[in-house]
Amino acid sequence: MGIAIAAAIELAEEHNVSAYDALYLAVARRTGAVLLTADEAMQRVADRLGLGPL
Repeated sequence: MGIAIAAAIELAEEHNVSAYDALYLAVARRTGAVLLTADEAMQRVADRLGLGPL
């Protein structure tokens, strides 16, 4: 899980999101999962990272 935390910190800094949100992004990226959220700003980041629904 240490890799996900390091990736989350990087994502948080790059995309100006909280570490909490960035951890969801990092895990979705690592597992190849689609990230769905009602938070519009978070969904925009997920879409930019290719993690949003098609």
